[in-house]
Amino acid sequence: MATVLLGLARILTFKYELLYGEANERNANVVLAAAILITGVALASAYRRQDAPNENSSNYGSSVLLVGGALAAAVAAVGVVQLVLPATPYVAAAPACPGVPVVGARFLAQTQVGGVNARSGPGTDFPQVNRFPGSCTLGFDGYCIGMPIADKKTDSLDTRWLLVHDRDYLISSAKLLDQAALSDLGSKPHSRCEDLGGTAQPGTPDFTATITSTVAAALTVESANATLIGYAVRVFAPIDGYEYSAISVNSRSDGFDGEWAASSAAAVLPNGTGRAELAAASCLAVDDPSGDPAVYLASFERGKLVELAPTPPESEDDGRRLATAACSGPP
Repeated sequence: MATVLLGLARILTFKYELLYGEANERNANVVLAAAILITGVALASAYRRQDAPNENSSNYGSSVLLVGGALAAAVAAVGVVQLVLPATPYVAAAPACPGVPVVGARFLAQTQVGGVNARSGPGTDFPQVNRFPGSCTLGFDGYCIGMPIADKKTDSLDTRWLLVHDRDYLISSAKLLDQAALSDLGSKPHSRCEDLGGTAQPGTPDFTATITSTVAAALTVESANATLIGYAVRVFAPIDGYEYSAISVNSRSDGFDGEWAASSAAAVLPNGTGRAELAAASCLAVDDPSGDPAVYLASFERGKLVELAPTPPESEDDGRRLATAACSGPP
């Protein structure tokens, strides 16, 4: 009975995250296996004492069978426990990092080879509260928006800081290797982000495009919450077949304002005449827009930019593609 209760305790301690990590898993399994083995030995000893007056090879053999059965039960029990609730989820690409739970997290990501720092808020100016080794799996419950960090994987900036599962630890998404789509974390910051120093989710920026010459336009944006602003263009019926293209992604620290070389759009219009959409979007990271884009409609005649006027996206799909293109541009 005690062994059964110990096995149940092994399952529940990992399920409710009183224990977590590969080291604790190994230790718990060893304890459980030892308890089962001890139970088997105790049963064998009791059997032998009962038949002590008639000790013979048959009794000895029965004892060996009992011990062997106990060993088999130990192996089986450990295997069942590991199948029911492993310390590291089967979908994880690497063992769990020590010191934090992984089971039950909404999103999994792997630390890079050099390891990663966890902080008390979404920025390097917040205190470091932990550090995790390289090439292990962490679980996350959501994201906060904070200081943009250079992501060497994409050569771009990332403002998302991921909230470690069941902890008030934040780690820059730029320093992790995603094991799933970040959309698993939802479309808005976690409810705890405000207390942790995160900024609000940015929406559609206040965008102004002004013609400065027949081949260029000045781009200005005002946004209280945005950290990154991306610009993109869609050319209608281009001769090269490529409608959507990125212009750039600008950070708040460097200034959101930019310039559009309208001549590049005119060059792919038949006879330099036609229309294009010019868009600005708030970005959390590369290919990750936040909110709807603000759009202008540009008109060209014989290679010259002649008009810019605010307009809604042509469709919901058009708006989504413009925003994605805007956030995929170079920093």
